[in-house]
Parts: sequence; structure tokens; C-alpha cells
Amino acid sequence: MLIIPDRFNEVNQDFLESLIKNRIEENIHLDYKEQLGNNAEIAKDLSSFANSDGGNIIYGMREVTNKPTEIIPINQPNLREKFDQIARNGIDPSLDVRILPIDVNIEGNKGQVFLIYIPRKYPILHQAIKRGKYYKRTEFTSSPMSNYEIETAFKLAYNYEEKIINLFQNRLHALNNGEYHLNIPSPNRMLIHMISIDALNANRSLDLEIVFNNFENHLKPPGCILGRNIERNLHVLLVSCGPDPYSDTYVGYVQLYRNGMIEAIDSSLLKPTTQLHGRSYTRPVKKLGMWYLEKNIIHSCNMYLNTLEKIGVSLPIYLFLSFTHMRDYKISLVPYEDTFMGRDSDAAKKDEILLQRIKIDDFEVDFEKKLKPSFDIFWNAFNQPGSRNYDENGRFIKDIYKS
Repeated sequence: MLIIPDRFNEVNQDFLESLIKNRIEENIHLDYKEQLGNNAEIAKDLSSFANSDGGNIIYGMREVTNKPTEIIPINQPNLREKFDQIARNGIDPSLDVRILPIDVNIEGNKGQVFLIYIPRKYPILHQAIKRGKYYKRTEFTSSPMSNYEIETAFKLAYNYEEKIINLFQNRLHALNNGEYHLNIPSPNRMLIHMISIDALNANRSLDLEIVFNNFENHLKPPGCILGRNIERNLHVLLVSCGPDPYSDTYVGYVQLYRNGMIEAIDSSLLKPTTQLHGRSYTRPVKKLGMWYLEKNIIHSCNMYLNTLEKIGVSLPIYLFLSFTHMRDYKISLVPYEDTFMGRDSDAAKKDEILLQRIKIDDFEVDFEKKLKPSFDIFWNAFNQPGSRNYDENGRFIKDIYKS
């Protein structure tokens, strides 16, 4: 059993008592702690989960022979801050954990139990600083890693960023050769790839069925207004946008791979149009409505990252944004005040626009801020100084027509 942050709202005293009633045993993903132990002990336990497959520690739960027997309320001020400080300053590199204080009342004995979620970080190892060792989680305990285990992890982690870039470039090359999961006839496409370090581990396979029944909230293709369907395929889950009832073709899809990688393709947001910003054209023109495009990218990135967190994917995750067949496209400048330069930007001079990769080290990332430099670069390709969809404080404008 793994209690991820997405399920924290389900955890209360009744939940803790159900663990006792159902005799839920400690395992590689779960540890019960009646006592806090010193800071070095806490750092050892936190890092051991990160160096293995991630998991939960519940502080304030007595166990006998690895099974929970009694809730022991903790009354210690600023304990949440203490856990956070140990994760950040007692472990190298620092560890981002999620901490949930749970109010309990056991026959008048009031206090809190603390549930901590530690994400999987392997093969990037985290050292308990005071003890100077790397620990791993086994079935019931935390123990020092052997030299062989440490060496193996470092070999896997070596140049992992370069390996992820190569994985993306190989996939992009395959797409350029027409290896799409569905028939998308339009050559004008936006591509979103999220690739976790897990993708480098051939033995890593995630349970993706937990998003199947609620796929609309987890794997919606960007900009899709047609019907959506989900199916299982060789790579696990594919959500399609379409088919178009008149042509039996698709405008996009999202593929979730069993190693946790996401590939999202959309052609609707870049399709030549006859209507844009209140203007009509007698024939389709290559013009972009950038506020709507950027808004969809921000929304999709938030959705996909939340999905990867839900299924237990490891950080870091790399985000790649790509645009194909963009030559001669222009950005419509109609919604913006300073239109003295003309109603359109200069035309793009390149077919492909590949934006800089974005490294994600935290599931709580603010994509509005995180994506702004990439949006600025995209606008640069049209001879514009940067995105005009942000205010003077660097925040994305919620409605460009009211700004």
C-alpha cells in the first residue's frame, strides 16, 4: 500500500484505525514509528525510502511484529517543520517530501500522527549526512547499501540527463518518420513530452490502471473539443481526440507509457484558420492565437504532471515542447494594445521550433512561471521580444481581453 499525496484527503483517524483493524503489515513501502528517534535516525529512514521505491512513514503508530497495534498521539510543537528541515538539510542531496499532520483523539489523549510520503529517487542516491551512509529500504527495515549497490546506482544515474535527451530525440526522429500512434493528417503539430528518470530503467513498470476510469482528468489531449476515447495498447494507455466524423482521422492523442513517459500530440491548436480574434478570412491563414495556445499548454502540463505523481513516477522529470511545420506562420497581435508594429508578427523562418528542455524537480511546480522563458523563446522565433500574455509581475494573464 502506498499513500500518495493525491490521497491525503482520505487519511484521518478512521483511516489509521482501519490499518490496525485490517492488520496492514509493514512492507517495502510502509513503516510504522512509535517514537521519533533523533535527527540522524529520521534522516536515515527518509533517505532509505528515496533510495528504494519510495513509500510512507507513519509516526505515532505502535507496531508489534510489523503490524500496527495502537495509535500513540504525538504532542510536540513545530514537528512538521522539523521533518521538513531534516529532509532538506540532513540529507544530501536534499529531499522533497510531503508531510500530513493528522489530528487524533484516543480516549481524551489528543495529539497528532504524522504521515510522510517519500518519492522514489533511485538511481539518484540520497545520503544521510550525519551517518555518512546510503541506506535502502528492505521489507521491514532500513539498512546500509553495499558498495556494489551504490556503484550500480551511480552507473545508472551517470549522464542520466543526456540519456533522457537522447531518448526524446530518438522519439522525435521516429515521429518525423511518421511513427504516430494514430492517423493525424495535419502536419502542423504541437508535441508535449514528459520523460522521467524512470524511463531509463528497463525493469521499471508502473500500475497505470488507476487513471483508466477517470482518464478525462488525467490524460486529456491538448485543445481537444472532439470526442475522446481511451484504450489499452502495447505501450499501455492511449487517449485519442476524435475521430472526426467526416474524415475518420484524429487531431491528437495522449500516450501514457508503462515506464511513466507521456507523449501528447495536438494539431487543432496550430491548424490554419478562417476565424481568429474577431476577424474572418476567405481562406485558411497560418496565424496563431497565442493566449489560447499558452493557456492550453499550461493546463496540459499541470494535468500530466499530476498524473505522473499519482502513478508514482520518480523525479526528476524533463519536459520537452516541440512544434512542427511552423514556417510562414505568424502570431496575431490583435488582442494586444501595442499593435503599432502591425496586426501580425513576422513569419517564422523555420519548420521546427524546439524549445529548451525544462527540468522538473518538484511536483508542486508553478507552470505559469516555469514556462514563461520557453514562451518567450517561441515568440522570439517570430521576431517578438517575448510573450505578451504575462503582466508586469510575470504572472500569466487570465483573460487577455479584459487585461
